[in-house]
Amino acid sequence: MSQEKVDAYKKEKKGRKARIAKQKKIRKMIKAGLAAAVVIIAGAIAVRVYMVNTASTGADTVVEESADTEVAAETATDTTEATTDTATETTEDATADAAE
Repeated sequence: MSQEKVDAYKKEKKGRKARIAKQKKIRKMIKAGLAAAVVIIAGAIAVRVYMVNTASTGADTVVEESADTEVAAETATDTTEATTDTATETTEDATADAAE
């Protein structure tokens, strides 16, 4: 019985380095996989929070509305200037006709 124990110990010792190396590789792969999963989940949460905050603040619509307001204001100013120029020309024509 003692010889059987010795033989079992020698057999276990013989494959110990390979078994420990294999276990270390498996642990490293598990840790890398978990780290990647955590990064992916954290990224997904961050993107979701960003999308919700961007949508709720309406930042895009505010920019578009202010741009539309600026265009409308420029158009109104141009129209007012054109009307003023036309009125001035009409007044000058009427004055010239009266003088003749």
